[in-house]
Amino acid sequence: MLESHGALPQAVVATAHALLLETAPERLDKLRIARLLVTDTVPIPSNALPTLEVCSVAALLSDAIGRLHREEPLDDLGRLE
Repeated sequence: MLESHGALPQAVVATAHALLLETAPERLDKLRIARLLVTDTVPIPSNALPTLEVCSVAALLSDAIGRLHREEPLDDLGRLE
């Protein structure tokens, strides 16, 4: 579908919550995906995919909790400097 809409072969796909249940890893492995980027917000099976890259949100959540505790704004949370 991605290629039919103009994406180049070997696309990079990103998602927040990768629910890789049942046959999802096998089905995704058949696609021409260069990298699959996911967050660690849900458990990821250890044998998921060779192209899978898990990105931690721990620092972001820690920063948000700290700001809330100190009653600081969240408007620039996660902004790269």
